[in-house]
Amino acid sequence: MIYLSCLILGVLFDLPYAQINSTNKDRHRVLNGGIIEVPVRNSSIEGSSTLKSITIFIDGQLLHPFIDTGAGWTLIPHLESFGSEACKKWSFGCISCKTSKCTTNKPKLLHVNYGICRAEFFVYDGLLEIQQHKIKNFRFGLMTSWKGCPAAHPPASIGLEPEWGHPGKKDHFVYQLVSAGAIDSAVASIALTRDTKLVTFGGGFRVPQVYFTSTSQDRWQVNMESLVVAGGGPSQYYPIDIYWYGKCKDFNLDALKDSTIGFGLQTSSVPYTARVRLSKLLFIVEEYCTFDLRATAEEQLDWDWLLGDAFFDSHYVQFFYDTKSIGLTERL
Repeated sequence: MIYLSCLILGVLFDLPYAQINSTNKDRHRVLNGGIIEVPVRNSSIEGSSTLKSITIFIDGQLLHPFIDTGAGWTLIPHLESFGSEACKKWSFGCISCKTSKCTTNKPKLLHVNYGICRAEFFVYDGLLEIQQHKIKNFRFGLMTSWKGCPAAHPPASIGLEPEWGHPGKKDHFVYQLVSAGAIDSAVASIALTRDTKLVTFGGGFRVPQVYFTSTSQDRWQVNMESLVVAGGGPSQYYPIDIYWYGKCKDFNLDALKDSTIGFGLQTSSVPYTARVRLSKLLFIVEEYCTFDLRATAEEQLDWDWLLGDAFFDSHYVQFFYDTKSIGLTERL
């Protein structure tokens, strides 16, 4: 569960604002086996499971982005769900910009496309405080208009990357945290059903290969190779959830070499299956296209997709953050 993107959105949902119930400390395991302690607050929203909240300040405004420990005991911010003390009238909060700062600094106007929807943001630099970290010149955005989808609104979020954007850019929320040393990496954890073969997955945007290896008779474990995001810096990982806009019958891999395509692993069947999500509007999945996968080029040549480097050498693949499979680990 996550998405952190263009900051400062007032979202018009009629769900109750998260109520803070208690304060405690929770332990989260880091990839190298070290243990860190992160103070969190237990929070809950009517109709959903209990989450936890970690304190973040943006230009002095107190935020409570919800987190979940997720697989591997990593931090998973619910990027679509956070609240500011000054914005309790909005179900999922908002962020405000001081009028003098937003006007006198002549901020850049940023246009963001969410499918057929279009949002405009004023962009400016501010101070982000998370845990013991104070990050100066952290880039934010303040939404000024929302067009094309009157019935839908993007979630409240921070950072300059839209949730359907291009992870890895310098303005992306997680990228900024990684660059500032506030977190060590973003990691994906996936549990798969048992199979008899070793499956390799990886590629695109210098994404590391993922090896699924059997750890018991009925479970699989995912091991991710290290990936450097920027010149010797910390690692950053992206999940397996990509969107292609169109119809299943029009989907042709060779014709889409330069297009954004996507798939998720279907864990309930053997062999593994790739599913292409098709969507016209934000948050609305219309149908799935299903393709078989093979582990090596020698196996079952009539299958649709090759899992591994051969596929990614010939196809452009865009990776997006998936809130259900990404976690954040703080630097020790």
